[in-house]
Amino acid sequence: MTTGTDTTSELTALREENRTLYDVIKLVSSSLELDTMLQAVVDLATGATGCHACFIYLLEDRMLTIRAASPVFAGAVGTVQFSVDEGLTGWVARHRTPEFIRDRAMDDPRMRYVPELDEQQFQSMVAVPILSRANETIGVIVLHTEAPHEFEDDTVKLLVHIASLVSGAIENAQLYDQQRRRLDAVTGLSGLAQNVAAALDAD
Repeated sequence: MTTGTDTTSELTALREENRTLYDVIKLVSSSLELDTMLQAVVDLATGATGCHACFIYLLEDRMLTIRAASPVFAGAVGTVQFSVDEGLTGWVARHRTPEFIRDRAMDDPRMRYVPELDEQQFQSMVAVPILSRANETIGVIVLHTEAPHEFEDDTVKLLVHIASLVSGAIENAQLYDQQRRRLDAVTGLSGLAQNVAAALDAD
């Protein structure tokens, strides 16, 4: 039987979730650069779930690279990377499905120890894939806690919603980067052609 207290708690949790998702929507629709936006999402996810550490990995050429992390692990951003065939994060990226470990995370055979992340201190872990419009993995959001923690369905659902919102911003940023590189290449070729033409005219 649901009591008034239970209903109040559920409504409070729902309001907090909606507030978090609204904040994520504001972030992904802002003009912030991708890395700045991802870092802000990490901060929101950390606050909303009460986890000890949050990481956002992006996938490129079958390599997962940390692009945003909780402040204590700021040094791992852009430096920690591993193959999509390694670790629970890689497993989630390959299977395109959320997964969590409640206790003794490092005992799970799918885990890969990363010294820079002090993973021996973490007991629980949840990872959610970031999927593109074509349903391909483009990244993974990971949460860690130091004490055994039963991640509830609401937490996983919240992360799935966050990943869905973030995916569009990531795809747009990657598309913009690809177009910028093409433009740089074309501009470089144009400059080279002008130099060659100038040299021929001089001859």
